[in-house]
Amino acid sequence: MRNIISVFPKRLRESCEKIDFSEITDIRISQGKPLIFMGTSTELETNEILTSEDIETIVGNATENSLYSFMDNIREG
Repeated sequence: MRNIISVFPKRLRESCEKIDFSEITDIRISQGKPLIFMGTSTELETNEILTSEDIETIVGNATENSLYSFMDNIREG
C-alpha cells in the first residue's frame, strides 16, 4: 500500500506518513472532499481536502502521464 502513496502530491504523502496501512483496503479520492482510507473495520479521514490539481497529479503519476495507455486497465477496474 505504501507504493500507492508514492503517486500522491508531496503534501498528501507527508500527511499519510503515520498511517498504519496493515488494514487499509481502499482509498477514496474525490475533489473537494477529504482523502479517506478505508479498511476492513476502520475508516480514516484525513484533514487534506483534495483539489483538482491533486487529482490530476495522482492520475498522472499513477498512469505515468499516459492516461490513454491505461484505459483498458481502468475499464477492468
